[in-house]
Amino acid sequence: METGELIIGGTGELHLQICLSDLVNEFAQVKILKQDPIVTYRETVKKKSNISLAKSQNKLNRIFTSCEPLDDKFIEEIENKNVDVIDTP
Repeated sequence: METGELIIGGTGELHLQICLSDLVNEFAQVKILKQDPIVTYRETVKKKSNISLAKSQNKLNRIFTSCEPLDDKFIEEIENKNVDVIDTP
């Protein structure tokens, strides 16, 4: 059954807001119904690392950090939506 539903993908919430604003105000010029975004996570950490490096797209900003896998119990709490605030030591 055809629902007429379309999916818009973006790199973040602000990006999606801009796309929807452009669609409503400049291109389609019609009202749209929207749902909360569905966020999928596709990256993980399998073992503890000493130093990780992340660079911005323009290569001018760099972040050095260490990382380690999340505890299985914590992951279960996230999946069950029982975690509202993540505290860091």
